[in-house]
Amino acid sequence: MHFTVLRGVAQEGNVDEAVEAVHVWPVLAASFGDFDVSERKCNREMSTAVSRHQILRAYRHIYQHGLRAVQYAQPARYILRDRLRRLFRDGDPANFDQQRINNTLEFLRGAALSKGLEHRIVKNLLFVWFHEVYAKANWSKG
Repeated sequence: MHFTVLRGVAQEGNVDEAVEAVHVWPVLAASFGDFDVSERKCNREMSTAVSRHQILRAYRHIYQHGLRAVQYAQPARYILRDRLRRLFRDGDPANFDQQRINNTLEFLRGAALSKGLEHRIVKNLLFVWFHEVYAKANWSKG
């Protein structure tokens, strides 16, 4: 799905469809346990030789647009940074898809520009991720 489709869903008010459309934010959604990026099929041929420069550039762009989307709010920006670092360090370069990166950037731009559905999805994902980390830290102390 594309950002414009997600905007159309948001305008219609169909939240169930919008939640299914969250896969336009694949890099961050890939960290959920049940979601496997390798199972996703693409219709186009993907270059197997992805340069380190392309990966680094994608990381920087997603991080920059993610910070704008959360408006540099304190716990959210650190959760975003840590999640992106882990995904890009542990991820397989063979799964790199520039179109998915572009869709993610477009989604994050929409989240930064308005407080609509995109912003709420980003906010809620980071809220859940924050409490996963917090609960894990407190569970090990007890």
